[in-house]
Amino acid sequence: MRAPDGQVGWVRSQYLIDTPVARQQLTGAEKQLTLLRQQNTQHTRQLAQLTRERKTLGIKVRQLTYTNEAQARTLSQLKEVAATPLRQAQENKTLNEKVISLESSLQIITQENQALKDRVEREWFLAGAGVLFAGMLLGLIIPRMRWRRKSAWDL
Repeated sequence: MRAPDGQVGWVRSQYLIDTPVARQQLTGAEKQLTLLRQQNTQHTRQLAQLTRERKTLGIKVRQLTYTNEAQARTLSQLKEVAATPLRQAQENKTLNEKVISLESSLQIITQENQALKDRVEREWFLAGAGVLFAGMLLGLIIPRMRWRRKSAWDL
């Protein structure tokens, strides 16, 4: 065995042990304790930092949740607003078709009305011509007729 000062010597095996002596164990334990305390300090700092980050992230989550809900409401409103022009366009198309149908019906009715007016005018014209002809005929016939005058004695 070699001593720390470099001298070589022999020791009986009964004095040798496989485990380190208490002083070495104490030194090793103190080093380990120092290392563990340093690690504990680092872990404590990391825990504090992670706790702060967690709080910050919690605030961000609440803000994003609120923003998400607000945007969902806005989207819903936009869908309703967007549905209105589509519905109005469909109604407009339907109403345009009705207008075309009603215009064609109006033309037909207008033509029928004009035909009836023409017919009524012809009938009045013919009735007036008939009355004129009958009046002329009576005007020619009545003066030629001889009426006998009744006397008071003819009874």
